[in-house]
Order: sequence, then structure tokens, then C-alpha cells
Amino acid sequence: MAYINGCASLSPQNSLDFNEFLKGIIEYEDLFLQSVKPNYKEYMKPIEARRMSKTVKNGIICSQKAMEQAEINMPDAIIVGTGLGIITDTERFLENMLENDEQFLTPT
Repeated sequence: MAYINGCASLSPQNSLDFNEFLKGIIEYEDLFLQSVKPNYKEYMKPIEARRMSKTVKNGIICSQKAMEQAEINMPDAIIVGTGLGIITDTERFLENMLENDEQFLTPT
């Protein structure tokens, strides 16, 4: 059995801050939407964040916000999901694989 004690979301609206959510709706005409970029410096040191992918940083931030909301420091589990959030990294990896004949790829 699982219980949800806290949740957080990054989306094309300002959904990370529950107090500001939907106060200023952002309208888009683009075909593909991106989430509102959080201020990473509020959640982690730049030296820590510099080698993380955007997806990893966003997952960490949402996890921190969910833990704050649940008022816990050490959860039993954290579940993180993404729609198409990692597709950009996957495309970049596959393009590098093709361009470099499957050699000289970075481990991340």
C-alpha cells in the first residue's frame, strides 16, 4: 500500500509554487511546451548542478518540494515521472552515437 504525503510539479505554468499557481496564466502558441524553469540556485549549489542534466535537476527540485509539503526529512520512497522530459537528452545521445560511429561518448 502506498500513501501520497506530498507532491510537486514542474509544468508550462508556474506549478512549483502553490501560492502563485494559476495567478498569472502563461499562454502559449507553440506546438511543444516546456516547463517553467525554476531558479536552480535556490535548491542546489551551482557546482553540484553543473554536471547534472536538466531532467535530474528538475527531479531533485520536485522531490525537495514534495518532502517539504509532506513535512518529512527521510521518505521511504520518492516517485518521479516525466512525460517527454528526457527526449531531448535521448536525441542528443543518439545523434552523438551516429556522428562518432559509436565511439567517444560521454558516460552521462
